[in-house]
Amino acid sequence: MKGDEECVKFLQWCLPRMGLRWKGFRKVRRQVCRRISERKAELSIASLSDYQDYMLQNPSEWTHLRHCCRVTISRFYRDRAIFNALRWEVLPSLLKSHLHVRSLRAWSCGCASGEEPYTLGMIWEQLAYKECTLEIVATDTDRELLRRAEVGVYGESSLRGLPGIWKDRYFEVREGQYRIQDSLRTPIAWFEQDVLNETPVGPFDLVLCRYLVFTYYGLDLQEKILSRIAKLMNPGGALILGQTEELPMSEAFAPWIAPLRIYGRRKNDT
Repeated sequence: MKGDEECVKFLQWCLPRMGLRWKGFRKVRRQVCRRISERKAELSIASLSDYQDYMLQNPSEWTHLRHCCRVTISRFYRDRAIFNALRWEVLPSLLKSHLHVRSLRAWSCGCASGEEPYTLGMIWEQLAYKECTLEIVATDTDRELLRRAEVGVYGESSLRGLPGIWKDRYFEVREGQYRIQDSLRTPIAWFEQDVLNETPVGPFDLVLCRYLVFTYYGLDLQEKILSRIAKLMNPGGALILGQTEELPMSEAFAPWIAPLRIYGRRKNDT
């Protein structure tokens, strides 16, 4: 399609200028192209070439374009194998190494509408550790998505990956919508932050940074943000990526469960 070809060409031009990479956007480009088309309509601009000229003349437009390039694909228990590993290996190991600590801290980076941190909360409840609590910090740049996360109401499609018994245990059904139970909301603190410029206050024992930095950002930004993450983590902590992502070279991390892109924060790194 001509429109798709034009948008691909435009993305290949603009993404590197924002520190992003075409490879990450290739399969989700239609979502991004639709938003760009809507933005052009707002500005009464007819073509992408005209929009490109407009951007060169109006540097503030890059902020709007970056917003158009946000990709949000979120659901509960996304990548079942990763969450199973968290439940049966990673969290028990962290607890074992923190026997005298009353709480573990986790950060969900790019939490979108909250499915990831809520899934983590469900897993923690399944473990039923009474001597230790789990504090979860969840961050995202999209204020509307964070509002939806705090409300905690989802359609059935968001829950399709969850075990059936968990739907009954952790949700209240109202008019075809699923509302998360209050006990899962309490341990989560929500913050509007862009990981490019800001990070929450550490330290953390567990960081989930999946399908954001290491999918859509260029290598320079990946390395910069990874260095920040490392400084926020306790030695022996766990860093979780998406299953299709690769970690840049780093002396701060070692593979923990390599096929699942789970890494451990080295204890001898400063």
